[in-house]
Amino acid sequence: MDTFKKVVYDDHKRILDLIADDLYGDCKEEKKEFIEKYHKKNYSYFQPSIDDVKIFHKKRIKNALK
Repeated sequence: MDTFKKVVYDDHKRILDLIADDLYGDCKEEKKEFIEKYHKKNYSYFQPSIDDVKIFHKKRIKNALK
């Protein structure tokens, strides 16, 4: 699970860099403030879901989670 968190964290950093470039252009100070405001550890996280599983497997999963 930590691997997913690291990947999401790095991916968000890259996306925020692209957004900051579009919004602020050459102003490095404003870019830095923007990225610091939104780039936080565990700001987004991977949450597994059992809704994608076929119906006959849902009962097994629910019983296993009890």
